[in-house]
Amino acid sequence: MISRPEKILLVTERPLLALTFKELLDTAGWDLGCVLLGPDELDGSLGPEMAALVVIDAEAGVPWETYRGLCDRSARSRFVVWCPQVTPQLVQAAMEAGVHGLLSVRLTVSDAAQALVRVWRGERQFRFDGELQPRVSRESGLTPREQQVVALVMEGRRNREIAEILHTTEGSVKVYINRIFSKTGAKNRSELALAGHNIIPHTDSAAHTRTVRAGADPFDAVWMLTSGRSDFRATGVSYDSIKR
Repeated sequence: MISRPEKILLVTERPLLALTFKELLDTAGWDLGCVLLGPDELDGSLGPEMAALVVIDAEAGVPWETYRGLCDRSARSRFVVWCPQVTPQLVQAAMEAGVHGLLSVRLTVSDAAQALVRVWRGERQFRFDGELQPRVSRESGLTPREQQVVALVMEGRRNREIAEILHTTEGSVKVYINRIFSKTGAKNRSELALAGHNIIPHTDSAAHTRTVRAGADPFDAVWMLTSGRSDFRATGVSYDSIKR
């Protein structure tokens, strides 16, 4: 990935957003300016080799299927949804669509600018400013490996991807996530992703990923050594909520 985008696109039907967006770009240190597009102009503005940062106003009405197609066709670009209100349903849809970021308009300019930079560097950023506070325990007592799983969930990784990064099995990942739900009180993956920074507040998810890739054991059997039941029903969390 190049150090900064070749092009920056803002997709919205509200031109006044461009004023706030310009402030974000200035704070991020990007002096490229941005191209303002309507939703119907987006698809024809991106090529497969273009390295663009595309920020899409959630109120522009772009379907999630369009996001999926754009992420597949423009692999060198990064896509961020800019939304007035974050909901668990919105987070879940964004994660499933494969977008690289979901940012609340309520974030401070400096926080939003930092999140855009981190998205461009290859991280996934799901950031909000207090309007959605999942009821999870900050004193969760997660093991280091469970913290790594949380960090990967925050990046939008599916169980198969987490298993590959941790050099373990999908079954082990499901057990980990089941235990994490039990310890934190999170009800689903989107709630866990939103609460991740509170559960592991000093964790850089990208650093976690790099560390795990570099030094994971060939097979992780820690979960096999715990006492008590590992049945998904033991915590009252449905299997479907963690099956990916």
